[in-house]
Amino acid sequence: MAVEFILGRSGTGKTSWCIGSVVEALVAGNDDQPLILLVPEQATYQAERAILSNDRIAGYSRLRVLSFDRLKFLLLGRQSAKSDISRLGQEMIVGRILAKCGSELEVFGKAEHGQGLAAELTKTIIELHECAKSPSDVAELAERMSSHEDQAGGKFRDISVIYQQYVEFIAGKFINPDIQLSDAVKKVAESEFLAGARIWVDGFASFTIQQRDILIEMLKAASQASITLCLDADKIDVKNPSREGLDPLSMFGPTERSYAELVEIILKCKLTLSKPIVLKKPLRFSQSPALESIESDLFATDIKAGACANEDVSIIAAANARAEVNCIAEEIVRLVRKEGYRFRDIAVIASDIGTYQHYI
Repeated sequence: MAVEFILGRSGTGKTSWCIGSVVEALVAGNDDQPLILLVPEQATYQAERAILSNDRIAGYSRLRVLSFDRLKFLLLGRQSAKSDISRLGQEMIVGRILAKCGSELEVFGKAEHGQGLAAELTKTIIELHECAKSPSDVAELAERMSSHEDQAGGKFRDISVIYQQYVEFIAGKFINPDIQLSDAVKKVAESEFLAGARIWVDGFASFTIQQRDILIEMLKAASQASITLCLDADKIDVKNPSREGLDPLSMFGPTERSYAELVEIILKCKLTLSKPIVLKKPLRFSQSPALESIESDLFATDIKAGACANEDVSIIAAANARAEVNCIAEEIVRLVRKEGYRFRDIAVIASDIGTYQHYI
């Protein structure tokens, strides 16, 4: 099978390329070939709507628009013999382990066993699962750090104890949502709806190890796959990307690393890698030179003289957080009442939403 990458900066038409390719595949009418569009959870409805908005598509039955969670469900089915465990349930289990094993812990045993500590440790365990790390891996790391004078080694030893107790507690009692994706990897080769499928992957900046593993298995099972990634193709060698030569501080650093890792694994698995398609024309900002200038130059060190400020971009200095919220709220109401916008067309982005939560 062949794998191709579609590369380009924001607004260059990567998603539109995918949607157009999906539409062409549906119109072609090869009813025997399954079609899979893999997108983030929050983008599934938007992708389905974009496809069905095309005049040539009245409906479809062989295309599945999936997120990793939905893909996991289709591969594993409903495991009704065990109960799902929620995030709050996970925190309660970790809290119970802290109370029970406090005397065995070097660092966390001295800490107050409040919900905050349990929540942070639960988050750590989830991340360890996502990175496919076991309690023994953490214990090994703690052993290597035992010579350090700081508390790092002790913290990792505590985490390995808590992690091991957590795994043992839920085994056989609950469905562990954090390892289901790893379980799903084993089911890909047996899946009928992935065998010989045409796959598109869009909207991801990076992948966890679990997601990457299941994606590679999907590529092995598929007949053809296209993966979009948001990066500046002029800044890296797209034909022979290497993780060693990447700038970790680059704006597209995480995506560039994902690209290099995927290319390396694809070649190692002896899958056919097609020449990448590089999209450079910023279609999204074609009607707004100011927004195009921000997208290209906001984090650039060599800023080009170009677009002048206009009504597309406004910079407002507010006296305090309350004034900021009032200003934004008034503008939203104006856009809805007078400009024909709908509330669902508007997004408010803040670096720290907690600062504004009280006023909102």
